[in-house]
Amino acid sequence: MLTPTEQAVLAAVDEPEAVELLRDLVRARSVSPPEGTEEGAARLVADRLTAGGIPARLEEVAPGRPNVLAELGDGPGPTMLWNAHLDTVPAGNLDAWQSDPFGGELRDGRIWGRGASDCKGGVAAMVAAALALRRTGRLGRGRLVLCFVMGEETGHLGARAALRRGLTADHAVVGEWSGASRIAIGYRGGVFMALEARGRVAHGSRPMRGLNAIDLMTEQVLPALKATPMAFERHPAFMIQHPTWNVGTIAGGVATNVVADHCRATVDLRLVPGQDPEAVVQALRERLAGLAYPGGEPAKVELAVLSMIGPFVTPVEHPLVASLGGSIRDVLEAAPEHFGKTGVADANVFAHEGGIPAVAYGPGNPSGHEPNEYCEVAELIRCTRVLAVLGARLGAAPTAGARS
Repeated sequence: MLTPTEQAVLAAVDEPEAVELLRDLVRARSVSPPEGTEEGAARLVADRLTAGGIPARLEEVAPGRPNVLAELGDGPGPTMLWNAHLDTVPAGNLDAWQSDPFGGELRDGRIWGRGASDCKGGVAAMVAAALALRRTGRLGRGRLVLCFVMGEETGHLGARAALRRGLTADHAVVGEWSGASRIAIGYRGGVFMALEARGRVAHGSRPMRGLNAIDLMTEQVLPALKATPMAFERHPAFMIQHPTWNVGTIAGGVATNVVADHCRATVDLRLVPGQDPEAVVQALRERLAGLAYPGGEPAKVELAVLSMIGPFVTPVEHPLVASLGGSIRDVLEAAPEHFGKTGVADANVFAHEGGIPAVAYGPGNPSGHEPNEYCEVAELIRCTRVLAVLGARLGAAPTAGARS
């Protein structure tokens, strides 16, 4: 049940403000380099926060690529972090879009454009909720830290920089999409790797005189890796409950009539909670050590880790999950659902590298990275209202939300 204080916070949520902020954020194209930078979007967010009475600052991580940081409240109690990323992937094929991907068009109850779902909707909801808390002075006991970051799509650069510069919190909400009545309690982990196979050149009509690196890669290296035994436990809340492989790129050779003496592939391996990425990589290296070309010559294969981040899950019983679930129940009159997401996000960084228990919560849908990306206005408003009440309850004893 909502208290009079919480009802006052909800009344202070400016719904048109949230909608216009998301539209403006889409227009402030913030595609990762080399196509663009996050600076315009970062300045937009900082200006809106500062104008609303929440002084914000920019902390440059790379030239033209700042994080935005702000704080609300300074009383005794826990520190809650609200985080979302400002960068987006490129728009891709413009012919596949029904409208300008950077136009922020409002149509059919949706805001359209690159980043609307992933995850500028989360940025807009968090900013609008924080401004409602500031207008009423109703933040709960403790401190709310806002950290909107660059470089999430390209290695979690902004989140890692913020941690190196001293960002701390007792728990974190990351504004990736979940849906207004759903809480993402965890993410799978990921290992991106590059594989290099080396062979020996020969004339294409005399392949037995050479060592074909493409054959080695496709017939031995990749099958051997995919067959590597992996111990894992299935978590019932996760959308995908097992590791998955994706060979993203492969290239090799110099000409059709030449035996290929080199082949390079990049691979995306996703892990589930309970798996240790470093142990998995070690097992993969051991698997490659025994490979040989036909005839017995040892294969020359190198595995380089491009990026690595561990999976995590925050228990449903955790106070953060319980408090957010209670806010969903009381604001939306709906039982909260709990699930684990398929990808990785800055939440993995906070959970593993910052030691900060984290969940993901925000408006959006799976249209991120696709043409005609969108965010539903109704979901944006619903999430904003839930976050506002969550902030008002900061430091209060949580009431457990319904289990999924």
